[in-house]
Amino acid sequence: MSFELKEYQRHVLRQLGEFLRLARIIGAAEAYREISAENQSDEDGYENRYAGQYHPIVENLDCPHVCVRVPTAGGKTYLAAHAVGLGATYMETEKPTVLWFAPTDAIRTQTAAMLENRNHPCRIAIENRFGFDVAVYDIEQFDIIRPQDFSDRVCIIVSTTQMFSTRQTFLRRIYATQESFEPHFRRFLPEPEAAPESLEREEDGAPKLSFANLLHLTRPLVILDEAHRFVSGLSHTVLQRINPACVLEWTATPREKPDDRQPLHNVLVNIPAQALFDEQMVKLPIAVSEHPDWESAVSGAVAERKSLAKSAGGESIRPIVLYQAQDKDEEITVAKLKAHLMEAHGIEESAIAVHTGEVKELDTAGDLLSAGCKIEHVITVKALVEGWDCPFAYVLCTVSNVASETSIEQLLGRIMRMPNARHRADQKLNRAYAHVPETTPFAAAECLRDKLANRLGFEEKEARWAVQESVLVDGGSEELFQVRDVADGIAVETAEKPDFSQLPAEDRAAVEKAVDIQPAGDGWNVRIKEPIPPAAQKAVVAAVPEENRASEKIRLEAGVQRLLIARAPAYRGEKFATMPSLFFYSSEQEKEVIVSTDTLYEMAQWNDLADDCLIDDFSIKERGRTIEIVLANGRVVYGESAQYEMPLVEAENAAGERHLAFWLEKKVRDPGGRYLPATLKKLVKINLEALRKKHSAEVLVRAKYQLAEALKHRLARHEHEVSERTFQECLFDNESIQCRPFFEFPPRDYQTGGSVYAGSFKFKKHYYPFIGGLKSDGEEFECARIIDSAQHVKYWIRNLPKMADSYSIPVGVRANFYPDFVVLLDNGKLLIVEYKGGHLADGAKSDRKKQMGEFIERHSDNCFFLMVTKRAGAPGIDAQIRDKINEILRA
Repeated sequence: MSFELKEYQRHVLRQLGEFLRLARIIGAAEAYREISAENQSDEDGYENRYAGQYHPIVENLDCPHVCVRVPTAGGKTYLAAHAVGLGATYMETEKPTVLWFAPTDAIRTQTAAMLENRNHPCRIAIENRFGFDVAVYDIEQFDIIRPQDFSDRVCIIVSTTQMFSTRQTFLRRIYATQESFEPHFRRFLPEPEAAPESLEREEDGAPKLSFANLLHLTRPLVILDEAHRFVSGLSHTVLQRINPACVLEWTATPREKPDDRQPLHNVLVNIPAQALFDEQMVKLPIAVSEHPDWESAVSGAVAERKSLAKSAGGESIRPIVLYQAQDKDEEITVAKLKAHLMEAHGIEESAIAVHTGEVKELDTAGDLLSAGCKIEHVITVKALVEGWDCPFAYVLCTVSNVASETSIEQLLGRIMRMPNARHRADQKLNRAYAHVPETTPFAAAECLRDKLANRLGFEEKEARWAVQESVLVDGGSEELFQVRDVADGIAVETAEKPDFSQLPAEDRAAVEKAVDIQPAGDGWNVRIKEPIPPAAQKAVVAAVPEENRASEKIRLEAGVQRLLIARAPAYRGEKFATMPSLFFYSSEQEKEVIVSTDTLYEMAQWNDLADDCLIDDFSIKERGRTIEIVLANGRVVYGESAQYEMPLVEAENAAGERHLAFWLEKKVRDPGGRYLPATLKKLVKINLEALRKKHSAEVLVRAKYQLAEALKHRLARHEHEVSERTFQECLFDNESIQCRPFFEFPPRDYQTGGSVYAGSFKFKKHYYPFIGGLKSDGEEFECARIIDSAQHVKYWIRNLPKMADSYSIPVGVRANFYPDFVVLLDNGKLLIVEYKGGHLADGAKSDRKKQMGEFIERHSDNCFFLMVTKRAGAPGIDAQIRDKINEILRA
């Protein structure tokens, strides 16, 4: 598996790094407000519905305390390893102490082993940032840590909060005086009388020489893995005692207080599950096949595995089925299920592994990913090994009713990870599968959606897309969402005649055409021939006998979805027009190339750094031992610091100006490798020479973290200048530029981003069955409604940002523009529509989008552009769209 950071992971680290940078200058609360509430928008694809006011999670704990929400299989642990470097920068030290809390003892042991493994991606990420001076300790080894380890090495201590409990004698060692710790305290607290009052004391008032007090002095960076489990009073007490410098939480499912629904986490970044799918991290959607009994479910799973193995071909993938058997006091035990696989399906015993609380064959099965491994079927009961990860697991099969299984979400999460984080040409290998016994139609799918939303970190709207019904035919799953079974509509038997009188007039008129109601015995036969809005569905379900309402609600929702799909132009075989792309002739490659962020990035002269590259937003004011550092957007004041604070100890022992120059060159180094060492050396040298005329080396060392930030800011300004120059030369100053049809939307399966329009207005001309990224109110909805209702519009598409299948226009060397709507007119011409509210219409980003949209229009024979704006004194949205369409018709 490739462990190069994915785009959503880079987004997490950018946002977290920016928060910590701002927190150092303007405080955690204000930094949180800026990052979570303002910088994460719909346009970026990472809307943070959790964002709100920053609140201290733990009383009297004055440190940044934020949470990152990443769904299951999104690489939270890998991200946490990268975040250690960000936390160290905030703490202003190159040798941080890290207290890494795992939720259970089993995961604690696995995490420690993982971080100790020099070949593991998490350890590699840490060493890439800090070098090889990294020491990992299980909490039970705390008494072997040497004093010099805290200042000379990155010390990572892996624990659980339970290990800090005072209820057990063994665990109380953490809080007890350890004579062997005297050298530690001499180093970090040479004057005991100056110790902070918050340290725990002996009876005579002297600070205890305990490990807890030592952590309190070193102020560790705290990592909380599976943070939703760390909301108890014990967890908060532990944090108060160890006095962290920074707390970074990672979870898929942030929690709220049950009484007032207040959040228990400061969620800084909210990653949607769709981002994981777009980056090929997970198998989605999950195709659910329901069967009348457990034997049929097993048969379906076995057939599914065979079909997937055939599809895998030369992909070096050996699909695995995970079976959930019943407890030994129930009917379908592990033994019975294993015997059934061998006898009814002829599966060799060597291809089956059993892993339960008593039998643990996975422990001796070797590497399940190796070509020599024969395991194709794994049987468990409640759970697998904590942390078990095998991306070859494709199929989930349970022999019990899904709704009754409380542990099904763990197995569900195990079949979602994508082998090698790479989509395959055969779409079957990009999905996961579930086979379940279920007598109530669609109930299993609805249950699995609930598990995804409440246990695995999916939004509810994402879960509805991520789990889809499927029917097994010819030894493999047929196309998701069967459409052939709704040709005559959906029939529902009701006890009463559905009452649509409360619907809006427009909806009542549509429902009268879409629904045929006839008497049938003592009730009514309701046949739904066209999709009806949710309010009308609710009225139909309300007329069903009460005992059948739950199942009929699920069946009706799924049926309406099938009607939507069956009627959509994309599924009727209608073709959408090919979108234009820009091309230019590359003299270096001696051929025509497409204008993309990749080609522009390669052409940019990043190392063309001017000789006057001085930073102009950084200054230092000295007042004795106090220095005030002024940055572009704030200031940091350092006075006399207590000697137990690690940043001051490090600063006083720094090696001088030459060491500082080397350190700064390393800090401003670009992970993408754009800048040559000579370029960075030049940047640092010019600025240090200028600053050295005003300040001593000691002062510059004390200010080195802020100096590094200022240099990064100067480099970012250089990057912007190079980007603009490259963009201008390649497009506007290039006579070879051409625009011609090139990009095609997928013929059927365009992703919705997990966010599906669910409003009452019925769109009639959208090309795909579902509309993603459109709320049921607001100005963008109004724009979409007007497009759908406009004359001469044949089809339109809601174009989603940052999706692999979406249409984009480069607006910079590293930036793409994803217009909101793409419209196909009756005459075959295209209209690109971007909506901008009045507060967004003016600005550099909007100006560039408008510039490039009009550039496409000028150079294309068939495509036009309109930026719709809503502002006082301007024509209305409908007039702007109507006038543009009329202009196109006259062209």
